[in-house]
Order: sequence, then structure tokens, then C-alpha cells
Amino acid sequence: MLIKIIKSVFNFYMLCVQPLLGLFLVGYSIWSFSGDGICTADKVIACDISIYLKPAFYLLISTIVLFVGYIAWQK
Repeated sequence: MLIKIIKSVFNFYMLCVQPLLGLFLVGYSIWSFSGDGICTADKVIACDISIYLKPAFYLLISTIVLFVGYIAWQK
């Protein structure tokens, strides 16, 4: 009985929650690419890298999340 409940909760997460989480992360990463960061004159290079690195990381994570959700949906 407990195994069945755990399995149904996991299936709900994989099929309903995870795709929404992935779409949220995609939207956040695209929104973050358009933003301007606060940079000082002495940290311009590091700031320029971090402005693009954080949204790119979120985009990578969201792509993985959506791919895993797609694979779970196919089974």
C-alpha cells in the first residue's frame, strides 16, 4: 500500500510538476538574458561573464528537466 502511494506521488511529480518546473525555468532564463546587471568599472569582465552564465545555467537545467519529463511521459 505504501509503495503504491509513493509510486503514484512520484508519477504525479514526473508527469505534472516537473514539466511546469522546466517551463518556469525556461521562462526565467530567457527573462534573465534580457536584464542588465549592475557592474562596476573594476569588475566589468567578471560581471559580463556572470550576466550570461547564470541564465545559461538555468536554461541548461530546464532543458534537462524537460527532457527527463518527456522521457517519463513516453513510458
